[in-house]
Amino acid sequence: MKTSKQGRAGFTLTEVMVASAILVLFLGAFYSAFIMGFHALNLSVNHYRANAIARNRIQRARSFDYSSIELLEESETRIDHNGNIDAMGTFRRSTTINTNTLTAPYTVLIEVGVRFPIRSDGALSAPLTMETLVAVKM
Repeated sequence: MKTSKQGRAGFTLTEVMVASAILVLFLGAFYSAFIMGFHALNLSVNHYRANAIARNRIQRARSFDYSSIELLEESETRIDHNGNIDAMGTFRRSTTINTNTLTAPYTVLIEVGVRFPIRSDGALSAPLTMETLVAVKM
C-alpha cells in the first residue's frame, strides 16, 4: 500500500477561469485601442483631404478672370473626397469671394471652408477654413 500522494497533472477549473478572464480583459483592451487608433487614422486622413480640397479650390480661383471669379461662390456644396461635386458626397465645401478689398485693384479675398465626416453616423466637423488674397486676371 502506497502512503505518498501522487502529483496531479493539469490545471484546476479555477485556474482556467482566472486565466480566461485575464485573456478576455487583455483582448478587450487591445480591441479598444485598435478601434481608437483606426478612428484617429480615419480622422487624420479626412482632415488631410479637406485641407487638399481647400488648397485646390484656391488654386483653381487663380485661373479665373476678375469678371467671372464670383462664379466660384458656393454654400455647403456636397463633394466627394476628391473635391468633385457629388450628390452623395460626405464632405461639404463653402466658398466666399470678396471683391471689395482695400488692397491693390483686381485682388479678391477668397475663403474656402471644408467640413468633413468625424463619425460613422455622418456627423461633420467644424469647417477647416483657408483664406487668401488672389490677384486675378483682367
